[in-house]
Amino acid sequence: MSILKVFHLCIKDEKNENRLLVLNKFVRQGIELCLNLNDYMEKVILDTKPNKNEENEDNASEKNKENMEESFHQQENSATEIISFYSNELKENNAKILKGFSKVYGVIVGFHKMRNMDCGSDMVELLSLASKILIKAQKFLKLYKKDKLPKWFYLIVDCLNLNNQNVSIIAIETIIDILNFSNEDKEKNIYKDLKDLILKDSKERKYDYVKKIIENLWTFLDYNASQKKIVELILDFQHYFDEIFREVIQISLTTSLVDPEIAIRRFASYWKLTNEEEFLKTVIPVNDALFLMLDYLDHENPLIRHTSKSWLMDSKNKLDRIIDPIFEILIKFKFEEMKDPKIITEMLKRFKTILTANEEALMYMDNEISQKLSDVVNNEDNLKPHNFYIDLLAMLCLKFIEGPDMKKEGSSVNANTCEFLFMVLNLLDTKISHRICSKIMEPLLNVLDKAIDNKVVVMQVQVMNLLNVILFHSGNNY
Repeated sequence: MSILKVFHLCIKDEKNENRLLVLNKFVRQGIELCLNLNDYMEKVILDTKPNKNEENEDNASEKNKENMEESFHQQENSATEIISFYSNELKENNAKILKGFSKVYGVIVGFHKMRNMDCGSDMVELLSLASKILIKAQKFLKLYKKDKLPKWFYLIVDCLNLNNQNVSIIAIETIIDILNFSNEDKEKNIYKDLKDLILKDSKERKYDYVKKIIENLWTFLDYNASQKKIVELILDFQHYFDEIFREVIQISLTTSLVDPEIAIRRFASYWKLTNEEEFLKTVIPVNDALFLMLDYLDHENPLIRHTSKSWLMDSKNKLDRIIDPIFEILIKFKFEEMKDPKIITEMLKRFKTILTANEEALMYMDNEISQKLSDVVNNEDNLKPHNFYIDLLAMLCLKFIEGPDMKKEGSSVNANTCEFLFMVLNLLDTKISHRICSKIMEPLLNVLDKAIDNKVVVMQVQVMNLLNVILFHSGNNY
């Protein structure tokens, strides 16, 4: 029986496992050679385009056939046969090669569904090869139904539901290839059409396969051996689906369906790997999830506190990624524009958690502010530039202490900020404390005068406590 007949029998009977084993060998040989013959296939496609000089076209086609036969004369007959079959079919009708590989792909996906976790490495590799040629073949075709993704795409999506990490990653890489290939050519191509349909699906949430992809990748962070590759895939998808990515992480950190310790470790793995220089330039902030992680530092469960504290300790060399988002909120906050000033209290509480949970965090605060944060500061008209984190923090605290009328809604912010600054001043060493005190002494005296005039006793006491700390740290300077 010829290898082509085996092929046709296999695609007609997807449940016959013996035929699938034959198909395994057949497609592995054929697809591998097809991938190597990618350049040849492109030339064949060019030959199929209308040409005024038909004689030249025929000569070029014959030359291509001769080159193929010469290049592969040492290969097995079955492999050569399948290559000849596909190339000839491609010349006659370029849609047939896609149909053939779509069938092959469906057979392989069906095989994995039957076997699930039991499928061997050979079949996983076969799926990878079939996926590559399936996507490569799209380059030569047109998308006939531009309002709907083709059936073979949903075969790829089906792989996401299999309980097999390797199979799921192959499917994910295949979809990423579609998205990335769309950027290769300036002109409109089929990959751009496919990408537009995928983006449309993600916005309408008609099919939540994008969410499923990110959920799978996030779960795969549990496996240390492949974490770096997983993060690379996550960043690829985050570039296109940032909103869904942030949603998945936030749900992971808040849902009762996931153990908080596991959720924290996953985030910690992602955070640690994205601290590497090769990822820092492409990573997109996930501030909502970051703030949830900081809140875990004060969790009532000591195991959860310890797990989140380990994440903070591992981040000590890149602490700017954690404190810069808090600083940005504090810098941009304006009493006259914000309806709820409680966000200031929440941010200061998180800052307090960082400083008390990690002793080295306070030392880091005497570093120069990052360029990104410096740009944010420079865009604020009412905030003077500051070189160091601790100086900027002190000036922001002063801004909130001086805040609106103390008898109104801002009074809680005034009081909470006083308590926070009191704690910070007590933690600072003498040299840094002198520098900070010299900047805030006079403004605090003005706040005290205002508190006395308004008869706000609580504020008077808190400002006096601050002044007491300043005088204690300053010795005979005042």
